Amino acid sequence: MYGIRDGYTPRLKPDYFQDIQTDFPKLWQPDVLPIAVHIARLNGCKTLIDIGCGRGEKLVPYANEFDIIGMDYGDNLDYCRSQHDFGRWLDVDLERDVLDIPGDVLKKSVLVCSDVVEHLVNPEKLALNLKMLLICAPYLVLSTPDRLRTYGQSQDGPPGNPHHVREWTLAELAAWLESYGFTVEWKGWTRSNDMDQQKNTTLLVLSAHRRNERLGNIEGLFEVDFTA
Repeated sequence: MYGIRDGYTPRLKPDYFQDIQTDFPKLWQPDVLPIAVHIARLNGCKTLIDIGCGRGEKLVPYANEFDIIGMDYGDNLDYCRSQHDFGRWLDVDLERDVLDIPGDVLKKSVLVCSDVVEHLVNPEKLALNLKMLLICAPYLVLSTPDRLRTYGQSQDGPPGNPHHVREWTLAELAAWLESYGFTVEWKGWTRSNDMDQQKNTTLLVLSAHRRNERLGNIEGLFEVDFTA
């Protein structure tokens, strides 16, 4: 169950998520990428690696400051390659492929994996890949909907979103990732979107081991709820 409590029922045949903005001007998870950028600036990183980048629109404001690497597949990746004049766009199946990025690039990169893990039938491959990348990369910023906060009560699954396989609570997700050897440097919740301001999205800053680099004042600069 990948850390989720007994009795939870996942959706084993999720719909493909085509990243099309249908409810403009609502912006989903508006603080996740800015937090990654904040960490990258503090630590002198040159590259943002967005794992499960969708259509890549959130990366546009940072394309002049950072090298961009985006990973996805299907229509989302086709859009990135045809519409963006920046970045490297890699065709990747996150449940099967090895994420192969040179170590010299990773050393100066912050990884982002936002709204991805809940879409995977088998997220173990992703977890192992991310742990391998963090041998060189300093930080990973990972986000996913918090099941308890989203529904306001215990929810036995499958998720209400037809694109989602399973959804974790913050405690479940942190414990599952720690079981793989990740170090949780920061954990809490961030805004799900910029319209209703509800902080129903889990946010974790992860490393492979305790880092000496700086995270800065995440709580003071962004719309987040911090949990020790």
